[in-house]
Amino acid sequence: MLTVTMSNISNLTKCSVDSLKLRLQISVLDSYDKRMDDMIIQYNENTAEEQNRFKERALNFLSPRLNNGFELNYSLYASTKNSSVSLGHKDNCVEILINSKQLEHKYFQGITITNICVIYNMIIELGIIKCSFKTFMDESLITDIDFKKDFYLELSDYKEMIKGCDEMTKLSKKEYGGNISFTSPTNYGIQWGKSRSTEKFKTYPFTKIYHKTMELSRPKEKKGSLQFAQQHLRGINYKDIIRVETTVKNKEHLQHLKLGLTKFNLREILELSDEKKDSILAKAFNLHLLRRTRKAYRTKGKLTPANEMNLGQLSLMINTFKYSFNEAIRTMISPITCPVAKSNKKRSLTALYEDYIYKTDYVLKSKNIENIYSEIGLI
Repeated sequence: MLTVTMSNISNLTKCSVDSLKLRLQISVLDSYDKRMDDMIIQYNENTAEEQNRFKERALNFLSPRLNNGFELNYSLYASTKNSSVSLGHKDNCVEILINSKQLEHKYFQGITITNICVIYNMIIELGIIKCSFKTFMDESLITDIDFKKDFYLELSDYKEMIKGCDEMTKLSKKEYGGNISFTSPTNYGIQWGKSRSTEKFKTYPFTKIYHKTMELSRPKEKKGSLQFAQQHLRGINYKDIIRVETTVKNKEHLQHLKLGLTKFNLREILELSDEKKDSILAKAFNLHLLRRTRKAYRTKGKLTPANEMNLGQLSLMINTFKYSFNEAIRTMISPITCPVAKSNKKRSLTALYEDYIYKTDYVLKSKNIENIYSEIGLI
């Protein structure tokens, strides 16, 4: 487990729900805001995905709401639709997009069984729906669940970790395979899976690693959350915080993950054990990345002659000539012309570096990265 002293966020490395879509049949509600009936959502009959983006079609309940004279800087979207609620049965439903920003200063906790009442009370206060808390928890159907973990990691280490994840990404010629890296000064990270709406959720789940501090430092106009952070996260030290996240699409996806669920409602999702939530992240990352192994490089005596030479060259370039890790790797593989052979060599050199060199001059940096790999199930 990571030891963190640079942040006052209490639940770093603990997996929780960042967001989800909650659906309730109108027939189980006492009442609901009829304005939502005017918001038309189009759905794919086979996948239940929105044909048009939900936020563009749903009613935004929180934009005009003020708190002590300030905008809340987050939204709560809801709409009605006729959708499948069980095999062969459709019903009119209210669908609400819930996310952890609605917890305001408890944002980093994620949505949990102990704080969901905060969001429930907000939904009732806004008049979106009226129902008991028990109905809200037990009669709901849940889709598009984002599970997340946050970590403290200094920026230089984080950039090296992202490059390592790029190297460990499984090669794929399929449309949904591979990764997308983003490396701008204000948005640095990596994602796998084509999008949140992919139909390949079991084999290529939407999964990403991104720099939460950067996101909270960008204004809303640049797809950031600066205004939210300024209003609701005062007193919280979120410097050098990164986030790993994966999306579980729907009931079929939950069944595929074998979590032991029977009702697939909000209560069951929020009562998942830490071990089961960790397994969701681990399964997603292991679908996209080659599993890390250290057994081949534990001691110098077990290295092959070729890897003895590779290790010697890496050590000379990094420790003596002060190359960065990535500069050393680029230099060593530059004579290789075959793309597949070059990719394989990069991967083996990356493993050699992480498994051996970190034990000398790179203990802290590599240990921090290795701990995160362990937390997401790659070691």
